Amino acid sequence: MNVLPLAQRLEDLGVGKQGKSIFVYMMPSEAVSAVMVRNQLAGTRINHELPGYYKTRLQVIARGANYKAAETLMASAVAALTLEPGAVLGDMTFNYCRPQTLPMPFPLSAGNLIEFSVYFEVCFVQEAT
Repeated sequence: MNVLPLAQRLEDLGVGKQGKSIFVYMMPSEAVSAVMVRNQLAGTRINHELPGYYKTRLQVIARGANYKAAETLMASAVAALTLEPGAVLGDMTFNYCRPQTLPMPFPLSAGNLIEFSVYFEVCFVQEAT
């Protein structure tokens, strides 16, 4: 799954700026207040009987200087990425993109930053290229 359109949506809805506070697949250690979007490690499965139809999961991580800041940033990201049927981002038309869990905080990092993680379940149709 191409997560770049999701990063663009986060930026369009004012969650942050790509390359500064919105990242895909990797979040630099110096980013104090930031959101990262990435596919699940196993990737997006291909269903050969339903070409162009995909069900997958993605992970969103929000980092902040304290618990409240990270929690607030994650709430904004979850709201921006919760998509209803028919939402179109890039070449994908979503049946749904919805959080599977409440935000789960990670222990403090070496830089005393806190991160929250949420997994989303995603179902979309992708136009043939």
